[in-house]
Amino acid sequence: MAGALALASGRGAPVEQPAIGARVKPVLTVGGLRFKDLNGNGRLDAYEDWRLGADERVADLIAQMTLDEKAGMMLIDSLSPAFGGAVAAPAEDYIRTQKMTRFIFRSVVTATPVQSAGRDSAEAR
Repeated sequence: MAGALALASGRGAPVEQPAIGARVKPVLTVGGLRFKDLNGNGRLDAYEDWRLGADERVADLIAQMTLDEKAGMMLIDSLSPAFGGAVAAPAEDYIRTQKMTRFIFRSVVTATPVQSAGRDSAEAR
């Protein structure tokens, strides 16, 4: 699909289809072009449409966000991960309750945290 051309909304100039891939979110195909379905609703929203200008995409996204989500975008906190690189317990509250989306991690957080340093060394014996 890379290399396909589409008309950019309001510009009339062809825009090349960017490479679209996703590990978690589904990918939509609309008119032979690919788009990430960022909110998982099964349809192409304006903010997901890479052919549109930034102002139009931002206006659509902001219109869909709750007040809590907007406030959460303005907050930032510094977190230290739990043992082995796991996300610490307070982050669960920040993300789910306070809708925070911006964090500074003070050391390494991994997708596959180490369960126990002692277990790894015991297995090596």
